[in-house]
Amino acid sequence: AKNNPLGSSLKRSREERGLTQEKLAELANLSTRSVRRLESTGEGTIHSLQCYLGALGLSLPGLLLQRTESLD
Repeated sequence: AKNNPLGSSLKRSREERGLTQEKLAELANLSTRSVRRLESTGEGTIHSLQCYLGALGLSLPGLLLQRTESLD
């Protein structure tokens, strides 16, 4: 698999909250396929990403900050 820091961060954030991809998709009003694609490739629409993050109570800046702190 190619290096995918965004997808890895998304997956980690979801797993930390004890959510399955299916449950997150339901909370975010996304298809499970969209959730899988975001996590596996980091690809998707900005809208999908915002819905995903919103369901986790995160924002994109928050996710990036969390990622930076985990690299220290």
